[in-house]
Amino acid sequence: MGEETSTPLGAEESTAALFSLAVTAECKGRDFYAELWRRFEDVPAVAEFWKELRDDEVEHAQTLEGVCDSLAPEQLSEPVDRAMLTRLRTTVGLLSEARRQSIRTLDDAYELAHEFENSEINAVFVFLTNRFVGSTTRKTFYVSEIEHHQGKLVHFTERFGGPEWRRSIPAHPAGSCHKSDC
Repeated sequence: MGEETSTPLGAEESTAALFSLAVTAECKGRDFYAELWRRFEDVPAVAEFWKELRDDEVEHAQTLEGVCDSLAPEQLSEPVDRAMLTRLRTTVGLLSEARRQSIRTLDDAYELAHEFENSEINAVFVFLTNRFVGSTTRKTFYVSEIEHHQGKLVHFTERFGGPEWRRSIPAHPAGSCHKSDC
């Protein structure tokens, strides 16, 4: 790590804080994809796609919690790169209420999901699992899971349609009553 982590840092800049923020980001992703699942329920295959991404985020959060729970207190108190924490905080902010409210079409949803998945979130997941998981086999598995997860979004256009088609699919308003809720 860089020079900026060579001085003693508070608990807010520890490995435990990084795990906590990473889990928070995964949970934000879970909630975002659950919302998209509901907002696009009129297109069942697309709704199922968002549900799959939601399920992936649940698994990612559980993985990070499990890795964190396996660490010794000394490991959890180790300082982390401030820049990584800052980038991850920015990632958490990507899925703000205002950004989610601005989704009017499937293309808007896709673009925000793409921005989220290409943010710091997956890099931090890979960093934490590579740094703190002892088994090479498990590290490889976790990295392949992230690559598979990102690949789902990468192949969205092939599977469903391009930007023009995505723009033609309206989103239910955030917080509106849906068939599954009524």
